[in-house]
Amino acid sequence: TGSSSSSSTAKPHDSSSSSSSGSSHVSSGGGSSSSVVADNTPAAVQVPKVMLLCGADLLATVAQPGVWKDPDIILQDHGIVCICRTGTDIEQLLRQPGSLLNEHRDNIIVVEEPVANGVSSTQVRGLLAANEPVRYLVPDAVISYIKQYGLYGSTKNWLLASVL
Repeated sequence: TGSSSSSSTAKPHDSSSSSSSGSSHVSSGGGSSSSVVADNTPAAVQVPKVMLLCGADLLATVAQPGVWKDPDIILQDHGIVCICRTGTDIEQLLRQPGSLLNEHRDNIIVVEEPVANGVSSTQVRGLLAANEPVRYLVPDAVISYIKQYGLYGSTKNWLLASVL
């Protein structure tokens, strides 16, 4: 629901781990990254890591038993990039002893947006389910796509009117 700008700040949850091989992780402005050895020569080509991108509201459900099928596989094998959301204390979720999120906290990257964005996909889907307009919450192109493919019951008149 929306795009994150390149000025968002990403931070791995556990910053205490470091590499002793002389390598460092360097991110470019375009969002791609590569490993570089101390003399700035490229290291071996690495396969990109696929991670789940979600908001903090969705991350909270990962810790709830029975909501997700095999969430430990997602956390262990892939990891999660979590966008902060107003009203969700991510640090509290990650600190809960014995929780799945606490167990895999080193595989969770928290992204803090410089400008708070309270709009979440969960909220947008809830509005659509309640036959409420979502104009100004999502781009017009997204509304057109939802309408074109009949997502979330979008054939209703309110959605057609919200694009005009």
